[in-house]
Amino acid sequence: MEQSIENVSAALSAFLAANLSEWIGASWAVAISTFGRTLYPAAICGTVPDLQICLEHVVKFLAAGGPFTERLEGSSATDAADSARPCALVPIRVRNQTLGVFALGPKKETCAYTEADRQLMADAAAQLSALLERETLASLITAKLAEAQRTRANLKAARDMQNRFLPGHLLPVRGLDYGGESRPAGDLGGDFFDFVRPSNNALALSIGEITGATLGAAIMMSGLQMFLRTLTVHLDPDIASTVQELNRTFYELSPKDVYATLFYARLDPLWRQVTYTNAGHEPALLVRARTGRVQRLEHTGSVLGLSRRAAYGSRTVLLEPGDVLVAFTDGISGAMDSQGRELCETGIVEIIQRHLHASASDLAAHIMEAVDAFTDLARFADDRTVAVARLTAAAETRLCEDYAAVPACAAG
Repeated sequence: MEQSIENVSAALSAFLAANLSEWIGASWAVAISTFGRTLYPAAICGTVPDLQICLEHVVKFLAAGGPFTERLEGSSATDAADSARPCALVPIRVRNQTLGVFALGPKKETCAYTEADRQLMADAAAQLSALLERETLASLITAKLAEAQRTRANLKAARDMQNRFLPGHLLPVRGLDYGGESRPAGDLGGDFFDFVRPSNNALALSIGEITGATLGAAIMMSGLQMFLRTLTVHLDPDIASTVQELNRTFYELSPKDVYATLFYARLDPLWRQVTYTNAGHEPALLVRARTGRVQRLEHTGSVLGLSRRAAYGSRTVLLEPGDVLVAFTDGISGAMDSQGRELCETGIVEIIQRHLHASASDLAAHIMEAVDAFTDLARFADDRTVAVARLTAAAETRLCEDYAAVPACAAG
């Protein structure tokens, strides 16, 4: 952009310097560019006795931050040094920055510069400044548009990357029904959820969010999710150790002001239980199908990235067929209506209980729809994500079948 303005300034200055020297009757004129704090003559009209002396006077003039002109009196040149000294110095300023200077020598005649000459110089400088101002603004707008296009392209690439990490085709797990939805508030989301099968008869559910909605945060979130997938598949089933290892890596790689929350659970339909670790995330809700009672799955450790030595615990809860586990981010619980009231956990429980027997995917959709209705479809400021898993009646059959397959000696 600066190079473009410099070229335009040089071309306009050369044209104007030639005309000024002719209109005023100056013996010589030099259009001097001051781009990049380096002075160089963009155009020379007439014969300058000593260009170096002329530039030295311009340097002094700029350093002094002088008035409109340094010298306006005109007289006959007595020697080469005096004849090379500018009789008029006219700065060209745009947005409080001096882009150039017109240096004019003594008039061809012995008379001094007149008030009309001064006004002509001022008008010429003002016209050139106005033209360069428009060019500067146009270049700034062009640069900003190009930057915005690059940003949009980067955001789209980051968003595409995030979408690739969202669960696609859900592999069946006998005894479990599961699904989820995520809706970012802007171009980039700070939420994620995932389902991974560490074995054929288990399911790992994870949901979390990362601070910030920047490109860097999006990359960190995708990396966190990818690393958690790797740990889920290849490490031992001790989920507290898994989250502890995840935290150490996240702490080492993430910026100091970036943290993440995580709810991570492994559901085993064979043994009808869920084991979970909650790293500073919103408590997940376990709704009992038989009684309707709600159990909160509270924190078992701090947020990820706060300390390398953070310790995490795990808890195990028994399940019964029909029980529903619902995990969500604070964009769900913190959703506000037009009166400024939050949906809160109570509102989420009411939604779940209204659709308690819906499939997991349908229940996730019902929760999203109810939040939209609660907020009156207003544009939301925080990402919204929900993940649902239900123990089905098939789990009880599977347990009986697998238990019957165990040899008697082993069962004893």
